[in-house]
Amino acid sequence: MFKFIDMTLEDAYMDLPYDPNVMTRFAVDRSGGCLVDIYLEYVCDDDTLMYIVERSKNLKHLRLGHYLDVSDAGLIEAVKKLPVLEELELIICNYSVDTIEAIGCACPSLKSFSLNSVGSNNCTLARNEEALAIAKTMPNLHNLQLIGNYMTNEGLKAILDGCPLLESLDLRACFLIDLSGELGKRCNQIKRFRLPFDSTADYSHEACEEFLADKWICLSGGSGFFGF
Repeated sequence: MFKFIDMTLEDAYMDLPYDPNVMTRFAVDRSGGCLVDIYLEYVCDDDTLMYIVERSKNLKHLRLGHYLDVSDAGLIEAVKKLPVLEELELIICNYSVDTIEAIGCACPSLKSFSLNSVGSNNCTLARNEEALAIAKTMPNLHNLQLIGNYMTNEGLKAILDGCPLLESLDLRACFLIDLSGELGKRCNQIKRFRLPFDSTADYSHEACEEFLADKWICLSGGSGFFGF
């Protein structure tokens, strides 16, 4: 019986001799209700996600990534069936603030959350709503990764105030925050803290890497160097 399933397809548009959603359901059936971890990247829809969660009551780690066909409503309904979920990764998925809040409310055991999305590449578009939703509904987080987020110091302060148990905070490519003052001191007290300008070379998601490179060029005025 499977406890871990990795349905990661490197190319969402490749010609496959089978339906990946059917294969995912088959693997879930083989798990016999013992599934603990599942990675779903490139291919998954609302019906398949619901099929998974209805048969995986012990699921603790869910990764969704790369332009899935999972809607906001589909994800909200799914997480309601995962009360023991401890780790959720949303990678290059554009979900609404309401969905983030719903996740926090439905998963009180959530200890690790990743929200890494390409979103808009407008360098001046400050957006704190996601950070505020996390701070409001996920007080028990130990690990938080927000690569490429557009929050400002307002959002960061809310997270530090609302998530007092943080042991790991990854703010790589969060270029709209200023850590020169008190917020920087608070962040440095966190055991594992990644700075906005730290390298993302160890981050394995190629599409996100391409986005971050474009964002870097945009913020640097096309020179590839920020100058501060």
